[in-house]
Amino acid sequence: MMKKYKILALGLLMSASMSAMAQDVKYATGKALTETTTEVTNNMNNLVQKTSRYHGAGIPYLGFFAGASHLNGEFVRLKTCFPGITGFNAFGGVGKEYIFNGEYSKDMTWHAGLGYYATDALLSGYEEDTKNILSIDIYAAKTAYYKDPVLAAQFEWDHFFGDAKRFGVFGAVGFGFGDLDADEPDLLWDVTVGVSIKIFK
Repeated sequence: MMKKYKILALGLLMSASMSAMAQDVKYATGKALTETTTEVTNNMNNLVQKTSRYHGAGIPYLGFFAGASHLNGEFVRLKTCFPGITGFNAFGGVGKEYIFNGEYSKDMTWHAGLGYYATDALLSGYEEDTKNILSIDIYAAKTAYYKDPVLAAQFEWDHFFGDAKRFGVFGAVGFGFGDLDADEPDLLWDVTVGVSIKIFK
């Protein structure tokens, strides 16, 4: 009989111990989850507070660009960047080739593309204001050198002046492929310079 009581007592003790351990695990898990959720929320709030003021620094915007390019000739372009200190851009423009003597210089040129950009505010860890925008773009273009459109990619730098950041300059270097129907398409190069103004920001 005494042995049965000992076994029963041992069973009750083990059950109580396991119950206490389960409570401890449940408490620790709940605490860790709460702390993690709070930390993530605080980090998101800090990020929103850091980035929100850069929307007032001229991004997002719709801009008017005028420039000269080896591939696109002398052109005008509309370009937009959104939503904030990093994101996507879209652009399109038309032009005419006057400087380089391409086979189709008499025809109008056009180009349209998409890209991804980052600002100096992001690259500096939010320590600088947004005056420089760096982007990588992919676009299609009708050039003065080929009857059919070409495909190209470029690295572009935009710089805007003053506190208003409305007026700026830009430059780009890139490469592309022409005569796309050929077995070995032609390798193209491009250099672009120009000025810009933000119409809406």
